[in-house]
Amino acid sequence: MYENNASVHLYICKCYTFYLSIALGLL
Repeated sequence: MYENNASVHLYICKCYTFYLSIALGLL
């Protein structure tokens, strides 16, 4: 369960940085 939570957290971090880079690109 801990590994699953960690993988989900990593996935969210990747998506967050991905959308953040797009947002900065639009600015």
